[in-house]
Amino acid sequence: MSNVMQMGANLVIGSSFGIDNTTLGPDFRARTLIDSERYKLLDRKAAYYSCTQHDSKKHDFDGRPIPDGNPLLGQPNLASVQTDWYVPLRSRRPSAPYRLARVIVDSFTNLVFGYQRWPTIRVPGDSDAEEFVRALVDESGLRTLMIRARTIGGSTGSVGISWRFYMGKPVVQAHQPRSIYIHEWEDIDRLIPAHVIEIYKFSRNEWDPQKQKFVINWYWFRRDWTKKADIAYKEVRFDQATDPEWQIDEEKSHVHGDGFCHFVWIQNLPTENPESIDGNADYEGLYENFDSIDLLHSTLIRGTTLNLDPTLVLKLDPDIIERTGLRKGTDNALVVGQTGDAHYMELQGSSVQAGTQLFAKMRESTLKVAQCVVPDPNQIGAAGTSSVALKVVYAPMLGKADILREQYEKGVAELLVQMLNSARNIADNPTIEEQENGEMIEQRYVLDLPPRLERQDEVDAMGEPTGQKEDVFVDQSPGKSNHITFDWGEYFMPTAQDQQQTATTLTQFVGSQLLSQESGADLAARVVRIDPRAEWDRIQREKKEKESQQSSMFGDAGGMPGADPGGGFGIKGGMGGRVGDEAELPPGASPRNEGTKTLRVNEVRAMLGLPLVEGGEGEMTLDEYKARTAT
Repeated sequence: MSNVMQMGANLVIGSSFGIDNTTLGPDFRARTLIDSERYKLLDRKAAYYSCTQHDSKKHDFDGRPIPDGNPLLGQPNLASVQTDWYVPLRSRRPSAPYRLARVIVDSFTNLVFGYQRWPTIRVPGDSDAEEFVRALVDESGLRTLMIRARTIGGSTGSVGISWRFYMGKPVVQAHQPRSIYIHEWEDIDRLIPAHVIEIYKFSRNEWDPQKQKFVINWYWFRRDWTKKADIAYKEVRFDQATDPEWQIDEEKSHVHGDGFCHFVWIQNLPTENPESIDGNADYEGLYENFDSIDLLHSTLIRGTTLNLDPTLVLKLDPDIIERTGLRKGTDNALVVGQTGDAHYMELQGSSVQAGTQLFAKMRESTLKVAQCVVPDPNQIGAAGTSSVALKVVYAPMLGKADILREQYEKGVAELLVQMLNSARNIADNPTIEEQENGEMIEQRYVLDLPPRLERQDEVDAMGEPTGQKEDVFVDQSPGKSNHITFDWGEYFMPTAQDQQQTATTLTQFVGSQLLSQESGADLAARVVRIDPRAEWDRIQREKKEKESQQSSMFGDAGGMPGADPGGGFGIKGGMGGRVGDEAELPPGASPRNEGTKTLRVNEVRAMLGLPLVEGGEGEMTLDEYKARTAT
């Protein structure tokens, strides 16, 4: 098929979207992708998380055939007659699968991107870019998206993430790796693609007018991402005999011209095979363990359930039973004679106990190999609820979680850098459009992001500064820096007891000058999970406001005990000396000498919350102390 396609009145050329041929040559076929060994392997891995790894088995756990169709819908209609041959246990669909693979993946996902574990993202030295990145994260729902992406990566070993700006909003999607074919790499060592193709089959329930009922029809789906455009294709009806002929959907395609592919590839865990672009799943190499655990768990459930309905054993002539019949229950009596006997045959409890112990050991060993900790709540309660105790319990899991954090941090950083660069390209390269009257108009594509709050100097109606500050909303700017850092914080939130102990320790360190006040505030902010830089700015702002209030309340104090070189008790402008009359006293002041209305040194220090001065200096008036220090 030619790369030139007629679509309505428009002529679409494949190369205009950054691809030489929409079919990628005669050797590339859509069926080749979904029939490949890689597709089947990744699909099999994902089946353990989606709990569908046993759906291909045609017999239930009792050996009866399972009707075709949805397994969930077919369960109530199972055939009552067993097959004439023995069906091996591994060929039966477990009746009570344990789903341990799903538990492992969800546990690691929660540890990396779970509640209160999203990292603090910063762009050092560029507040505009930092605020822009935070707006992108919020508007795209990246926190929730990365939970899905981590789940896909944890179950298959890799995940693809695409993005675009649509109607001014950032849109991010996660993709199953089995449907992704990376046709060209920009840098394979850093896993940066240049041309990505997504192809898969999907079903749709549609009304068939000839059959007068809803039928399931299958379609082909395809998308491409190149360094020039995001390309969408029209859906093609699936035909078992022929390969689809693709047509570009011009309305859904977008030429961005950024020079890089809007796609990020992430390996879940690094693989030992340098030639493979797919990483390792969270439960790599444990697939046989999962199958055995499902069979063992189903056998235990089935055996124990059957044992609850025991078999009656009669030590009598079968002819007698056939003539007289058999009635059971408390309202009936069994006449067995002197030599007869009747009892229920039950399985020994020892077999169930042995099976339960074996199941627990297999579960424990599987979780141990996966480095996954699923503790008993009683174990957590016995160890204590402090963050230190939780770290001890989860120690085997945290090392692997650190690797996962690093892997996904690189992917998120690459995603955000691409968005920043694309936003800058949009701002720097407006389009020129010609109007009907021949006038050329400059059109700028504007991103619809929430404005950021900025503290600026307040001005009056005449535009003159008032000396006050006010909070104003300003438009987002992508800034200039691409240096993005991540602060993941601790895996477990400190408890109130942990926070109190940390605060006491920091107070001692700052008081003994082993730690600066700014570093102490930074560490304290991290303990309570707030932005350290913003918190330090608030501390300084409140300090200046308090100093300003105290400075306006008192005059110049000169050099009082404990005063800074600027005069006063750690405040600029110092503190006033003699008070002229009652109206000039600070609120709550009670002068010792009502006749002269003179404040003492310790009285002023007490009003400011400062420690008192021992000795005679504390009882001096401000004028007396100033005269003494002057000599």
